[in-house]
Amino acid sequence: METKKLLAIVEVAQARRFACQAPGCGRTVFRQLHVVFHSGGIIVLGAGCYRKMLGTELSAGPLHKTPD
Repeated sequence: METKKLLAIVEVAQARRFACQAPGCGRTVFRQLHVVFHSGGIIVLGAGCYRKMLGTELSAGPLHKTPD
């Protein structure tokens, strides 16, 4: 049984953006990075890929934000 769990929604400065780790994506994201436990590891997803992979509604904004 595969477990997927949202750990956090964070925002980082644009200069510190991440590549979405959804299979076949790779777009860079800095707002609403969804940190997810998936298949025994932690991955970072953009909002759209999170919605596709977990099929869950998103919260309005990040739970944590880094200073600019």
